[in-house]
Amino acid sequence: MTRAAFAHALPFGRLFGLIAAVLALASAGCLADRPRIAPEPGPSPDPVLSSAGPFEITSTTTAEGFGAGQAIFLRGNFVYILGDRYDDGTEGPGVIREFFWSTDARGNRALFFGGREIILTENGQDVAKHPTGLTWHPNFGYWLGDTVDQRGTLFQIDFDLALSRGTLDGSIIRTIEDNAAVNGTRPEFITLPGGRVVLATSDYGDTGNALRLYDPVALLTAERTSDDGVLFAEHPCGPFVQTLEPGFEPGEVYLVQNRTPGLGYRLTLLNVDDTGRIRGSEVFDFEQPTDELEGFAWLETDRRGRTAFMMLSASRSANVVFGRWSPERPLRR
Repeated sequence: MTRAAFAHALPFGRLFGLIAAVLALASAGCLADRPRIAPEPGPSPDPVLSSAGPFEITSTTTAEGFGAGQAIFLRGNFVYILGDRYDDGTEGPGVIREFFWSTDARGNRALFFGGREIILTENGQDVAKHPTGLTWHPNFGYWLGDTVDQRGTLFQIDFDLALSRGTLDGSIIRTIEDNAAVNGTRPEFITLPGGRVVLATSDYGDTGNALRLYDPVALLTAERTSDDGVLFAEHPCGPFVQTLEPGFEPGEVYLVQNRTPGLGYRLTLLNVDDTGRIRGSEVFDFEQPTDELEGFAWLETDRRGRTAFMMLSASRSANVVFGRWSPERPLRR
């Protein structure tokens, strides 16, 4: 374009700019008269259904295939739930079922049956009708607890063999009567300050309840927990203990309890010293749910230092709740 042509076109360019400015102002005025449209909301935070101190319950799901769930055991990416297999209303053997869990974009969790289970029979006979704990340590193997008529039995088992066969046939390494207990057995390995490993258990009921710590080395040759050298320490504790779960630090152990006989959710954090004595405790009571709490297990910790957990009840539906433990400071596991 020549300089003369450009000079001739310039007024039209200025006019076009003026028209665009007028239209923009008019448009702004019209928009100002309209209600403001809120932006699309992002993912909503998990609702808190119930809480107790730093523990928040956020969702509920169902683990199927049980008349009554009793305990939780985690291994790798799987959740193993122990329970009574009388979901048809008739008494039957105990069972361990394998589940995996998933989390959606909003953080909601769900359980899915993995297809494998262990029916707790040997040679067709019920061995553990009421399984009340499963725990593992690399030096001492897998230990299964069973409680029937207030009497406890400990089984050291080959868990992988049992999982492949679907029963306890050929999988029981040794059987020990837990006659030092007052009301059944709920085994869980914990580490004390100083590094000593013990097999912990406690009682259900409200009479004679105690936290008992067994020497796992002595258990490898014992027939009963009353045998010499098995009981390392014993200390009175609260009632209605269903299972145990280690805390984050040496000497920390949670009693997974009912608030009243057969009902309610209570967690009691115990601090145990290197001699096995309880040196402190803190109780966390949930107002909801109100059915019979049986098991508890930690899951993963997120970047904000919140640790997910799951709790198991004896109900046939809505028997698993997920939640998060939100400390004031991040903890390391």
